[in-house]
Order: sequence, then C-alpha cells, then structure tokens
Amino acid sequence: MISQKRISTSITYHVFYNHPEDTVAIRSNDNILFKTNRGRLVRASTFFSDMFDVCDSSTFTNNDDHPIDLEFSAKVITAYLDIISISGSHQLEADYYLLKQVYELCSFTISTKASNTVRKMLVRSAGYKEVDEPWDLFDFASDFNDVQLAQMTFSLLTPSARLRPSWQIALFHTLIQSDRVGTSRMSIVRNGRSSRAVACPGTEEQTIFIQKDWTTMGDRFNPAEPNSNE
Repeated sequence: MISQKRISTSITYHVFYNHPEDTVAIRSNDNILFKTNRGRLVRASTFFSDMFDVCDSSTFTNNDDHPIDLEFSAKVITAYLDIISISGSHQLEADYYLLKQVYELCSFTISTKASNTVRKMLVRSAGYKEVDEPWDLFDFASDFNDVQLAQMTFSLLTPSARLRPSWQIALFHTLIQSDRVGTSRMSIVRNGRSSRAVACPGTEEQTIFIQKDWTTMGDRFNPAEPNSNE
C-alpha cells in the first residue's frame, strides 16, 4: 500500500535512481530511497497520475523526508522503473520469481503498458525452465484472473493445476472443444491409469493418448464465458 512515514533519520539512496532533477521520492520496504521522474510515472501509471491530480502540494508533501512508501523491495521497484523507462520493444532479463513481484506492482499501480511487457517477460522466463512447476505461471494468472497471461502461457503447460473453479471449468471446456475437432475420445490419465481403464477394466487397449496443441487452445480459453461461471 501507499503511505507516508515519519521523517527518516537515515536515508540510503538508490545507486542509480537518485538524480536531483527527479522530483518524486519513493521508498521501498527495505528502506531504499528512489528519486524518480514524475512525468514518466504519470505516463506509465494510472495510479500515480490520479494521485498527483488529486493531491496538491498543500495537502500532500513529497520529498526525501516524506517519501511515498511502497510495500515492495528495492529490487522490485528498480525492475519496475527500468521497465517503464525503456522502449516497449525491448525486454530486460530478470529472474522469474522477481518478475512475479514486478507484475504485482504493475497491477497495484495500474501500469497497463508495463503489465503487457512483464507478461511477455514472465512467459519467456518460464519457458527457460526456471520454474519448479510448469503450471506455476498458469496458477499465478489464475490468482490475478488474468486471462491474457493465461492464454500466453498455454504453450508451456502439461496437465496438472490448482486453479479457481471458473478456470477449471474453462480449461476442461477448452480441452473438450479441442478433442471434438481432433478425435472422438479423450483419455484422462491419473496415477498411471486412464479414466476409461478404471471404469472399464480390460479395455486399456482402446485408450487414446492425445498430444495437445496448447498454443492453439490458448486462443479459445476464456473463463469469463457463460458456461464457465463460478
């Protein structure tokens, strides 16, 4: 959240974001002070734009002794400021788990363009197998109800997830639609045995294993459709 703490007795400035001409003071939750460009924040973030529009200098003091406090680490804020400072056609290299926190900061500050950049960076980073679970990013998209991120993540998926109910329904609906196009039967394997083998012993030879085209299926995934309401 945003708050203004009491005057600090000891200030540790960020090694890069500390230019005296940058007028907005932001402090991380690990007590690093950033001097940032107001215009850049306004262009990147609806949150900061609205805050500066509503708050005038008589009611809102912002300086090195009265910074805006963000409940994010200096690493996260640094990555966020880096992203909003570069061209949208360029993507920075960053750790997958750090990017998840940067995404949360983008969401909190309503930074639409930066969010789009971070989505691409997350998918690329997850594709490098830096993630313990292939479904981690899809689970993360479900937590934020970010359908766009989920659709971008489909090419990385293998069947296993812990999702909110509406997303489970949408996923199964997408699977069924895919199978109607490609085959007349779908076999779900659990603990090494297919659902058909469990229900109908002696018919294992009839089981069909389907190689999904997850990227194509991502275009059809939509938990907001009426058939997938919670």
